Amino acid sequence: MEKNRDFDIGWGSNVIKKMFRTMKVFICILVLSLSSVTASTFSQVRVSIDVKNATLKEVFKEITKLTGYEFVYSNNEIERIGKVSLNVSNKDLKDVLAECLKGTQLWYMIEEQVVVISPKLLQAESKDVNKATVASGRVVGEDKKPIPGVTVLLKGTSTGVTTGVDGVFFIMVPDTTANVEFIFSFVGMKTKTITYKSRPKTGEWLITMEEDLLEMDEVVVTGYTTLSRRETASAVSQIKADDVMLNSKSSIDQMLIGQIPGMTIVQTSGEPSATPRIRIRGISSITSSKAPVWVLDGVILEDPVNVDYSQINGDDAAYLIGNAIAGINPRDIETITVLKDASATAIYGVQAANGVIVLTTKQGKEGKAQLNYNTSMTLNQRPSYGDFYLMNAAERIQLSQDIIANSLEYGRVPVSLGYEGLYMDYMNRKISYEDFALGTKRMAKRNTDWYDILFRNVLSHNHTLSINGGSKDTRYYASIGFDQNFGTAEGSVSKRYTTMMKLNSWLNDQVFVGVTLNGNVTDNKGFHSSVNPNQYAYETSRTIPCYNEDGSLFYYETRQKGQLASNLAPREEMLYNIVHELGQTGSTGKVAGITGQVNLQWRIKYGFKYDFLGSYSYQQSKQNSYAKEASNYVGIKRKYNVGSIEPNSLAEDNSVIPIGGIIDKSETEQTTYMIRNTIGFSGHWGDHEVSASALSEIRGVKQTGFSGTYYGWMPERGQTLTPMLTSAYVAELANLRPRISDNLTNYVSWAGTLAYTWREKITLNGNIRMDGSNKFGENPKYRFLPIWSIAGRYTLTEEPFVKGSNIISLLALKASYGIQGNIDKSTSPELVIQVGALNTVTRLNESFFEYLPNADLRWEKTTSYNLGLEIALLKDRIQGEFNYYFKKGEDMIMSKKVSQSMGLSTVKINGGRIDNSGCELTFRFYPIRTADYAFSVNFVYSYNKNELVSANSDSDITNSEMLNGSALIEGKPMGTFYSYRFAGLNGETGYPTFYDKDGKNYSEVDGVKYPHYALYEEEIDLVKSGCLDPTTSGSLGLNFRYKNFRIDLGFTYTLGAHRRLPNIYRQEYYKIFDPLINVTKELKHRWNDPGDENSTIFPALYDNRTYSQLNQKSALDGRGSVYYGTQLYDKTDVRVAKIDNVRLRNLSLMYRIPTKILEKIKIQDISFNFQATNLFQIAAKEWRGRDPESGDSNTPIPRTYSLGLNVTF
Repeated sequence: MEKNRDFDIGWGSNVIKKMFRTMKVFICILVLSLSSVTASTFSQVRVSIDVKNATLKEVFKEITKLTGYEFVYSNNEIERIGKVSLNVSNKDLKDVLAECLKGTQLWYMIEEQVVVISPKLLQAESKDVNKATVASGRVVGEDKKPIPGVTVLLKGTSTGVTTGVDGVFFIMVPDTTANVEFIFSFVGMKTKTITYKSRPKTGEWLITMEEDLLEMDEVVVTGYTTLSRRETASAVSQIKADDVMLNSKSSIDQMLIGQIPGMTIVQTSGEPSATPRIRIRGISSITSSKAPVWVLDGVILEDPVNVDYSQINGDDAAYLIGNAIAGINPRDIETITVLKDASATAIYGVQAANGVIVLTTKQGKEGKAQLNYNTSMTLNQRPSYGDFYLMNAAERIQLSQDIIANSLEYGRVPVSLGYEGLYMDYMNRKISYEDFALGTKRMAKRNTDWYDILFRNVLSHNHTLSINGGSKDTRYYASIGFDQNFGTAEGSVSKRYTTMMKLNSWLNDQVFVGVTLNGNVTDNKGFHSSVNPNQYAYETSRTIPCYNEDGSLFYYETRQKGQLASNLAPREEMLYNIVHELGQTGSTGKVAGITGQVNLQWRIKYGFKYDFLGSYSYQQSKQNSYAKEASNYVGIKRKYNVGSIEPNSLAEDNSVIPIGGIIDKSETEQTTYMIRNTIGFSGHWGDHEVSASALSEIRGVKQTGFSGTYYGWMPERGQTLTPMLTSAYVAELANLRPRISDNLTNYVSWAGTLAYTWREKITLNGNIRMDGSNKFGENPKYRFLPIWSIAGRYTLTEEPFVKGSNIISLLALKASYGIQGNIDKSTSPELVIQVGALNTVTRLNESFFEYLPNADLRWEKTTSYNLGLEIALLKDRIQGEFNYYFKKGEDMIMSKKVSQSMGLSTVKINGGRIDNSGCELTFRFYPIRTADYAFSVNFVYSYNKNELVSANSDSDITNSEMLNGSALIEGKPMGTFYSYRFAGLNGETGYPTFYDKDGKNYSEVDGVKYPHYALYEEEIDLVKSGCLDPTTSGSLGLNFRYKNFRIDLGFTYTLGAHRRLPNIYRQEYYKIFDPLINVTKELKHRWNDPGDENSTIFPALYDNRTYSQLNQKSALDGRGSVYYGTQLYDKTDVRVAKIDNVRLRNLSLMYRIPTKILEKIKIQDISFNFQATNLFQIAAKEWRGRDPESGDSNTPIPRTYSLGLNVTF
């Protein structure tokens, strides 16, 4: 039975109910766990305890719960003791400890609330009891903050302890007269050996640990496995979220621009929820998704809507719904790991050809509960005319005066519009010359600032409140977040609510349980597809007012009647005002989602481990795009202005929408589940380390949705839909049928991994995975695809002739080879029929084919090679990594032409090949690194060369496809676009001329040469202009720290791409510039006199009467399909520019309050930060201040200034 879907009532209520119901359960668990953790803070001197056959470790844990006293001991010493039984009531703690240790070779010492368990001193050593003592100290980092969890080991023994949450440790020193040494070690820090005698005689013993720059990213999390750096030979980049955090960005993908070698990110819109375009090591598919896979805590994330917006739509296509991570709070993320080569991605099977980005969220830390509040306020600066090279009102008036002085022909009579309208009033004697001159001065002075009217400087803010803590066995983390980000364009806003709860617990030494819950709600508002405020402000003359003198809106007549095709054109010129149109139209996007995840681990025995991971996700998305009755968009459909015709007239009956507005609605529900079972093994024998795993996984994605366009929408009458049943509307109904879309994708997979290390010198990795899906053909040969990889690493610095060198800290070579896969989610191997409209005669649906069957349809396959070098010099002060890769993509899915008798003109086949090759470089330099000062330089470089080796050779390539960069041309990169070949300006007329295929810029008839002011379509010569995607990208980071102050400068660069410059003629193909249009100041330097063609490329002002008198193609032989100069000029090679740019991506200042002050106010940490982004860019001069990457979007990328506060209690 079809589910009933309401349009507006109760949207998302099911999601919110599910979310809160689950939250209640989770909070109950969390409260119970907190109660057990915080119980340890109560201290009692006397103890009552009753245990039987318990280990000493279990007894000590029970005493800690009762008294709050912490125990320090060696696991090896404790485990040698058998089980004990103890039954005491209200006894002194010392007596209880003595009873526990009775009959053993262990004894205890109590310092404050710490009990140190150590071996009893030998008789010879106990003659002088002063030889034994308990040493204590505090371990801190270079920033003087305590470091919990540091291992403190008595050298030459197995006796050791770990530091507490405050960095403090206590350890037994058996003989103070001996040469006792302590070893301090911690992940990410350099191991330190200190003698006991070197401690200070008075005061606190403070041990400062230094960061081990090579080991900061020692643990590599791939989502399936967690390996140390020395255990992996893959091309993997890892970065901490805190290192790239930007207050002005709401999503982590926006923060990664230029930060990861091999990953190119282009931000094409300044909308607050904009989705950037991401490519890892080039383009790996023709028709399938080109975006990487996002993984959160081991679970693959799906986009809310099953469409890759970034590759089929414009710059602002996805911002209302967002991508797979749009609902994730960046401040909940701990690390970002990017998997690039086959060795790293093969474990993800058929979705990994585009790379994998693994997000690991934060976890609770051992110790008392820590409450953290992070907030920021961001000022987004609107664009202004000072950023662009556009004419002001006075300059535009001068251009109009030049047009009138030369008696050039307009496309329409310019009544009451701009200088021309004022001039017409004077010529028709409606106003005097004095009024005309005064009106001209007022117009120049008014100088309408469209960017001020349509945009604003606006404050955005975000808030995150989190709590974490726990015991050694049970830890928790929970957060709630709220962001409200405004775009600089009026009407652009994004709100997001997020929550995350995570509880991890070791139930005993063998069993671990982890539960995670994520929830989010986003609400975005933007613009209707017919309105682009940035484009309007850029292209509209500043002589046109927005308001009348009385403050009312100024409406002008559009040119739509003459510009649109006769069947679409209105019967009268429509009235327009941009502010009114923005108020009458808009778009909204809402997404609500909840994800639950359960992880179970069981340490079996002998190095074996079982791991279960299960997840379930539910998302509901809704998108509306609307235009009210009074909007220009609806007026064009209606074909007349509101109230301009009589009711019940023939004109009204010929209108598809006489009353009401238009609303486009779409709603999608998506459920995703995943179940993974893994058996793992890890072992260490002498010089050999082995880890292996075998897993099975099933995953399903189900989407149900509907979409439709509805006429007669009346929001002021309770959102009713009451279309008038005119003849035109009834005829239009066949095109307005709602569409229900259901999609089910299932995967079943088996995989295995193997990692082997010998003496930390030789490392071998192997992965294999088998995937099956219902998206591919019935042929068993192609239904399952084996994905596998092998990689090796050779660490030369473990060789005796290099080890210990003061110059070379690390030198390692690595190589990998493997297979990656990809899947086209929009493809089906089956015959798919789309049911059409009901035929009124036959009473049957007129259906047609959507997809033709292809039983041999199979996965896209990419073979990947990688060679890498890692190096560190001068005790890690200089570090670098270089990778070269080659990717060969085969069996690319594409369309093949078939006979129309089949019912369709194309069928999906595996017929293409794409190659990618490139290199990546990361360079880090730490010239200064002391306790008070630090300075570092970080440089990232990425280069990719893409080539379409083979495509569907029997397909016709049109000029239009070549001009816009969508043509599939063998031997060229994807995204290559072409242009008409410009031959310069004619020296006599100043009009542009063009080369034909023979390389001539003229035609010769009867010995007379006629310049090519126009070309037949078959004569057009297209030349390669470049590629839309950059080949090179990267960043330069400069970081300086002085005590508690920190300054960061981040530059990003993009090279190798080209774009067309803004059009000069736009739609003015056959007439001079309309008074409504603004133009670039470059036209002040246009051709005016013979000889100017040697110093300018900007044509003379177009005069249709003069142009028609020139010898044109149609006048020569009467052939059709003529492309005139004003059509060709904007798409010539001379109107193409590089989009190479260097940006000051961010400037960040941070100050942390000193520890001494924090201790007085009982706060653990307070830091303030100031950030500025996109402060300036260096780009090709042809762009004249316009952003070459986001210039055409609704909102250009803004400059931002933000203040942030981070407090930990």
